[in-house]
Amino acid sequence: GGGGRGRWSRDGAAHRGFQFGPGSLELTALLGLANATRLYGALSQDTLLTHLHSGTLGGITMGVIGVTIWLFAGTGGNLTRNVGITGLITALYVLAFWSGNFPARAITGTLELLAILYWWLWAFSASLREGFGHIDVPRRSLVLGLTILSLGAIDGVPIPTLPALGLALPASPHPPPPHPPAHVRLSPFSA
Repeated sequence: GGGGRGRWSRDGAAHRGFQFGPGSLELTALLGLANATRLYGALSQDTLLTHLHSGTLGGITMGVIGVTIWLFAGTGGNLTRNVGITGLITALYVLAFWSGNFPARAITGTLELLAILYWWLWAFSASLREGFGHIDVPRRSLVLGLTILSLGAIDGVPIPTLPALGLALPASPHPPPPHPPAHVRLSPFSA
């Protein structure tokens, strides 16, 4: 009946989020093994950045999107399509890191940033509809986790984008910390 169809849409969108994760995590594992064993010698920085971003964005973020859709009971055909678009953008972003092409990183990074902000807005809006103070801890944690992911993306994307556009980063006597340490400081598991 009609109720089953909505449930199927939700499950289809969440399932799509989980489909993209394993392929990215396999790439992460293979690059990690190649790096650890030095099977191919020392890996380039582009390959190491691919290793990092395929795991964090491809594996973890796509899984978080799937869980977010599932816990907020998201429905609708657009949701499944948007997960697919996000997966494609993420795959292109990971490949841009591997290529070492800064303009490709800038373009796909900007698209990835927009995709991450879309999912944050989707989860935040869903939490407001239910009342942020009334949602359970897992859903509140997802919204806050997506907030941290969004801040990390806002911090990380302009760094390769400005030089690719021929612009210099502004000089500062107290420059902000590099992108990865900023994530560690924002992590709830950091000291």
